[in-house]
Amino acid sequence: MSLQHAGVVWRCEDLTVDLDGARVLDGISVGAAGRSFTVVVGPSGAGKTTLLRALAGLAVPASGTVRLGGHDVTATPAHQRGVAVMFQEPRLFPAMDVGDNVAFPLRMQKVPSAARRREAEALLAEVGLDGFAARTVRSLSGGEQQRVALARALAARPRLLLLDEPTSAVDAPRRAELRRLLRTVQERFALTIVAVTHDQAEAAELAEPGGAAGRAGGAGWRPPCGVRLPGVTGRRALPRRAQHHPGGCARRDDGARRHDGPGVGVRRGRRLGDPP
Repeated sequence: MSLQHAGVVWRCEDLTVDLDGARVLDGISVGAAGRSFTVVVGPSGAGKTTLLRALAGLAVPASGTVRLGGHDVTATPAHQRGVAVMFQEPRLFPAMDVGDNVAFPLRMQKVPSAARRREAEALLAEVGLDGFAARTVRSLSGGEQQRVALARALAARPRLLLLDEPTSAVDAPRRAELRRLLRTVQERFALTIVAVTHDQAEAAELAEPGGAAGRAGGAGWRPPCGVRLPGVTGRRALPRRAQHHPGGCARRDDGARRHDGPGVGVRRGRRLGDPP
């Protein structure tokens, strides 16, 4: 199984977003290559979810640009961006069975009923829920519901997949399983993923090049990277090894460093938003 729009490059340039009169993001420039897994880490209120909403077209920037695949999509409506979001809560439809929940994006694309059911069942198998298509949403555990939400996001054939605190709604024993699944799915479908979390341990695990890169199967696959937002305590939000990414560094006009190679745009040695 392959996804139509996998592997899009994304970048925000000088992005500023205001919500309810308050400045949430202030001139952030960050991005990553296609087929990369980027983790944004920071405390509540740091602007993590706002960054995802700006990428998805759900928040209108006060200034700056959002680019997908090299194209400026700042003014492009959310439904035309090819971006899927997996929220903290699964947000499944209780009146539909599991298979119809997964197939919902295909229904919106007017895919014939039999074809979308087959694809839904195949995607459920990919997330470890083979045979669950006829189950009700209420019969599922929290972890199973998150897996259904992930399968539904994959059914949309996203150019970019956004994960908002993807493991926060499941109990501790299931979090590690879900993290491993996310890495496996990213590798399996050569997806471009941006995840946000307040949990530094989770960020380090998801953004660990050694763990995920060792299982990379496709040519051009990029290991995960780490990005920090303002307000993170300590000198680093992620271990040094999780911040490393292949590619050359160039110096910005303001003196901060960024990756201009295949890596993510990260200011090393300082938090995003800190003065140069």
